[in-house]
Amino acid sequence: MEENQPTPKAGVANIFVFHGALDIPSLKGPFEAEILPEELPGGFCYYAAGHVHERYLGRFKDGILVYSGCTETVSYGEAKYTKGFYHVKVDEKGQVEPELIELCSPRRFVIIEQDFSGMSSAKITELATQLVKDAEAEGAVIIPVLKGTLPPEASRTEIDISKIRNAASKALLVHPIVLLKETAVADEIVRSIFESGFKDLKTKGFEYFVEIFSARYGKEEAERIAKAALGLIEPLSRKQDDKVKQTIEELTK
Repeated sequence: MEENQPTPKAGVANIFVFHGALDIPSLKGPFEAEILPEELPGGFCYYAAGHVHERYLGRFKDGILVYSGCTETVSYGEAKYTKGFYHVKVDEKGQVEPELIELCSPRRFVIIEQDFSGMSSAKITELATQLVKDAEAEGAVIIPVLKGTLPPEASRTEIDISKIRNAASKALLVHPIVLLKETAVADEIVRSIFESGFKDLKTKGFEYFVEIFSARYGKEEAERIAKAALGLIEPLSRKQDDKVKQTIEELTK
């Protein structure tokens, strides 16, 4: 643009085409604005813009600014956007008439958002699987969004994602989004362990691991796993794979 500054011609309709997010208050979304209004020249009746996935139409400088949006759903948050493009008529006076042409071709997305706070991993798997079955639709993309905070005894890794994915036979795709948070050891407990007296780091680490594993196992089993976890630190740091394997095998017996 510095070498070839766009200059509108008098007596004709002038259209400016660009790709990028314009930094104006009325244009909002999950993107970073990258073009300042003053960087674009005035004197155009129609500014045809790309990059912003949600449709927008508004006044800008001497004309109309239009983002037609995306023609496909790129992320599940965009499923609610109406997909289409603009058929634009411009007369000899520079008057612009944009007409939205909606598309019926984009894939159908079914978004299922559910809060599973306090539920076990097995219960979450069961309920999420049923939700997907209930949302079954021919050729659709089903997105179960798993939200909430797990209880201390539950883990994200224990949720059977494969079972949830295979719950719909007619859908084009089932793509679970796992936003579940695992319950961590309370900050005050961590501080009480690592700020107490003159205990060595290994002893403090042992107490910390016991606190974590006690939420899921009995005290004796938690201590056994904590001891094994500490025993893995040295062989892992020295890349002693055989010793690491041996420790894990003994732990799983």
